[in-house]
Amino acid sequence: MRVCLYCTVLLGYSMCIAIYGAPVAVVEKLHRAQNNVALVICLQRKCVRARPLLTSLHWLPVQQRIQYKIAVITVIRRTSTTYSAK
Repeated sequence: MRVCLYCTVLLGYSMCIAIYGAPVAVVEKLHRAQNNVALVICLQRKCVRARPLLTSLHWLPVQQRIQYKIAVITVIRRTSTTYSAK
């Protein structure tokens, strides 16, 4: 079950670029889903704060993950054009 939940979170993360610029409500839903998955994976109650769990799982919060993915893709694109120009 943990693997299934983890794959679900990764699928959501892979959609981060697609939801860039999406309404705040969409990002908040994905954030709540991520928090709930972290609670289930770590076998914690709902009253436990999710932020330390995300840290222990090495997961970024949704909004930061979106920004990170965009930065990585930007760097890759710039680097690939630099190499192809040489």
